[in-house]
Amino acid sequence: MRHQVTEDHMAKPRSSRARRKQPVRLPIPSNRLTASSITSRCPEFGEHDLTDDPPDSSAVRIRLAGRNDMPIVRGLSTLAGVNLDEEIVEAVNIGIAGAALRAGFDGGRHAFMEHMAEQVYVNQRRNQARTVQHTVLVLVAEHEQHGIVGALVAYPPTNVIDQVIDHARASGASGEQLMRLFCSGVMSLVRIKAIAVTESQRGLGIGGSLLRRCWQIYERSGYMMIFGQSDDTAGLQRFFHRHGFEFLKPDIGFDSWVIFGVHVDVRPDIGCRTFIWRRRDNRRAATARPSRRAARVQPPEPDTSRPPHEPVPAAAPPRQRPPLVEVGVWHLLLAANEDPRRAPLLLLAAAAWQAGRHATGDGRARLHYCVAAGLHHLGFSARVMSAQVIAWREDQPQSPAQTIGADLSEPSDQRAGSKRHTVVWTESFAQLLDVVVFHDAAVRGLAADGRQELLAFPPMLPLPDFEPFTTSAAAPAVHRGPITIAWNLGCGGADSHHEGELEKPAAQRGGRILADATLDVLLAAASYVDLEPMLAQFPHLRALMVRRENALWSPAASR
Repeated sequence: MRHQVTEDHMAKPRSSRARRKQPVRLPIPSNRLTASSITSRCPEFGEHDLTDDPPDSSAVRIRLAGRNDMPIVRGLSTLAGVNLDEEIVEAVNIGIAGAALRAGFDGGRHAFMEHMAEQVYVNQRRNQARTVQHTVLVLVAEHEQHGIVGALVAYPPTNVIDQVIDHARASGASGEQLMRLFCSGVMSLVRIKAIAVTESQRGLGIGGSLLRRCWQIYERSGYMMIFGQSDDTAGLQRFFHRHGFEFLKPDIGFDSWVIFGVHVDVRPDIGCRTFIWRRRDNRRAATARPSRRAARVQPPEPDTSRPPHEPVPAAAPPRQRPPLVEVGVWHLLLAANEDPRRAPLLLLAAAAWQAGRHATGDGRARLHYCVAAGLHHLGFSARVMSAQVIAWREDQPQSPAQTIGADLSEPSDQRAGSKRHTVVWTESFAQLLDVVVFHDAAVRGLAADGRQELLAFPPMLPLPDFEPFTTSAAAPAVHRGPITIAWNLGCGGADSHHEGELEKPAAQRGGRILADATLDVLLAAASYVDLEPMLAQFPHLRALMVRRENALWSPAASR
């Protein structure tokens, strides 16, 4: 489904706890539900250092707007051609604007989601517009002599969210699904409605500082996209690109599928252009630009004890352990909503895919044994088997096909020293899984013309029984655009080798890590993803999740 909206009702949510036979709901303390208590325990942004690139004018301070600032903010917004909604002014006047963002700035994404969950629960019998007001951000730039000289207003695009919900309601979506769409939009997507600086203070970096503070605050709370629209000028294009935003072509929007789980084209007004911040893109842009503050640091004194002809050894870069499950796994969670019974396999495959990105060639060769061991830890059947992969491009018939793995038609003793390729087949899910094929240089070479996004996430094929494919010339295959990948399966004489590799301690340790990562994501998603269909088919997972949760909060785990 693709739904087009432009940039210019909620049902009562039902948590997983409410679906139990004997629901237990503890009342939320009243001191956690009042705006005054939330504001008092969340310090102002102006008390923190949020950016490495302050404005050129040291007399300017970026802070949250207060009630007395709103008349000036209205004037600056009018200067930018925007009339502020009364809900925005009301949120600032009563002191709840940015309350969830302040909680997220102190405690990260978890604290932000906890705050928003409280607000959704409190407002479930009323208008959820009050919940949105907790994500409104109104920043002002205050000059020591001239007062407020700039302002920025940003908040989730309620018109886009409402149109998505209306379309889903017309398609027969349940109340729980509508609430999930609402939470996804409010907690992951934001629009910059206005940004303006007085004419006398332009060119001093104030607008750039407001913009950078904006995405830093929302990034801290876990937002995935920030967008807006502006006039089509070369100066604005350079301005937004310099501060980590992508300036799209005229009348071109973006697809927010990653937010809602459905294809939604968000387009600008006629004659305007969209600027958009994406979480990963902005981090690359921010790291590529050196900080002025870093430039002011004095260089270290030269080492006079080293002979002049002896080269200075290069400092070893700090070794960082990448997370097994990154932001991309939530894409799989959205897909798992269509069939939640596949969620454990999807999440474990995502963790293995992430591990394979940073593994060596030998580590990738052993990765499928860790996947099978991880599925065994979760109580599912899994089997590793040999396979030969053949990949080709349909739009380039003259190019030779790429073959990975030994020829399975040869005797096992002849291909023992050849390159071995494996896949995982699990009878519990009736799926064939290959988490390393898209990491192979030969397959990635087929996407060297800019189609790398086609090879994102591991391929999974429905395969209730693999015996017919091992006794005939038929081969299961997947299609990624013009690229086709087929698996020729073979089992003869290799089962003993696979069983031996699967029982090795290294494979068991890797499987335990993948299984724990899967349980961690399931525990984190249980509050807003309906896992009951999965738990109904696999009831043993409930006990594993409880055991994992107890282990995370036990004193031994904290040590």
